[in-house]
Amino acid sequence: MGSTSSQLEPATAVIGGPQTGMTAQVRVVSDPRDAMVVINRRPVGLTPRTIELPVTNQGYLAEQVTVAVRFVARDVEEASLTSSVTLYPTDRAPAQLDFAREQPVKRSFD
Repeated sequence: MGSTSSQLEPATAVIGGPQTGMTAQVRVVSDPRDAMVVINRRPVGLTPRTIELPVTNQGYLAEQVTVAVRFVARDVEEASLTSSVTLYPTDRAPAQLDFAREQPVKRSFD
């Protein structure tokens, strides 16, 4: 049996800022599913996907990071679409990012 994207190891965001050694796991989901997850312009897999983001000791992002989801057109009547959210060092790491076509990104916290 093949593995599904939800069984994969978390994708780690590689950013150039201070590394604390601490990360937060963030679940990225989309409707429709199987959209491409992109962290700082690097594809890391399909939704649903868990990513790891570097955080400070207080749970804030260690550096600015952009998480995008690319929805590919399913037929000629539909356009491909990219939805993104930028998380800043003043933001706490969310537990989940929920992407939907032509809807604002929803952040969920534990």
